[in-house]
Amino acid sequence: SGGFTLATRKLGHFTVQAALAGGAGRPRVVASVTAGIVPVPPVSDPEASAVGYYVLPDRSELPWADAIAAQMRLFGIRWVRLSYDWLDDRRLSRPDTGAPAWLDTAAFEAWVDAFRRHDIEVLGVIFGTARWASSQSANETIDNAAVPYPVWGLVAPRSLEEWRQFVTTLAGRLRGRVRSWELWNEPDIGYWQGTPEEYNKLYDYTADAVKRALPSARVGGPSTTNPGSPKAAAFLRQFLEHRVQRRITEIADAGHACAEGGQRVGVGGAGDGAPLRPAGRDRLPRHHRLQRRPRPR
Repeated sequence: SGGFTLATRKLGHFTVQAALAGGAGRPRVVASVTAGIVPVPPVSDPEASAVGYYVLPDRSELPWADAIAAQMRLFGIRWVRLSYDWLDDRRLSRPDTGAPAWLDTAAFEAWVDAFRRHDIEVLGVIFGTARWASSQSANETIDNAAVPYPVWGLVAPRSLEEWRQFVTTLAGRLRGRVRSWELWNEPDIGYWQGTPEEYNKLYDYTADAVKRALPSARVGGPSTTNPGSPKAAAFLRQFLEHRVQRRITEIADAGHACAEGGQRVGVGGAGDGAPLRPAGRDRLPRHHRLQRRPRPR
C-alpha cells in the first residue's frame, strides 16, 4: 500500500489517474480516484449557518456514520435534516409501551451522536405512523412509485394520545441532543394521505408533546414542496391560518384564565394545561435541503 500528495493550491474537484506499467511500457493496471479539495471549515455558529443537508441514511451505512459526518463537516455543513420513520414499525399488535424496547430509536440516536461529534446539529423529522397505531392499519395500498410506502403509514394515527406518547418518548430520549423538530415530509403531496385538517391537528399534538419533553425545543414545519406550486401554497396557507387562529385562541384563553384565576387551556381542551409558546420560538434556522445521500468512501 502507498499514498501520494496532490501538490496543488487550487480548490475544487480533481480526478487522478494512475497506471502500473508492464512490459513494453504497456499499462497492466489503470485506476482512478476523485478528490475534493475544500477550504478549512471555519468555526461558525450553527444558528447562523445556512448550510445544511437532507440525509437519508440506510441502516447498512451505520458503521460509516462517523466517517460520513466527518466528511460532511469538512464541507462546512452545520445542520442535517434527519428523519425518524415511525412507519418502519410494521407490527400489527400494539406493543407494551411500558417497556423501553417498544420504540426502537437505536439507529436514529447513533446517527445523531455521529453528527454531533463533528459539530453538526440535527433537525429531527417525525415521519410516518406505525402500523399498529394507524387509523388505516389494513390499507396496504401503495399510491405511486414515487412514494413507496403503504397508506397505513401515511395517515393520521387512530389515537392522538398514542401519538403524543410516541412523540414525547422520542423527543425525551433525544433531550440535550436534538432541540429542533419538524412534522412529516412534504405533506402537500403523496407522503401525507390524510386531510389538511388532520395534519393541522396532528401538528398541534406534536408540538405539545415535544414541548412537554423539552420546553426549550423548537417545532417547525410543514416542510412543503415548491411554494410555486398552487397545491403546496394552498396547504401552507391553510396551515399558517390555522396556527395564527390557534395562537389567538391561546392568548384569549390565557387572558381569561388569568382574570378568573382558572387553568390555561391547551391542545386537548379544558384542563390540558399546555404551555403557551413565546413568539418566535417555533422559528428554525435556515437550511438548504440538498437531496443527495452521503455515501461511505
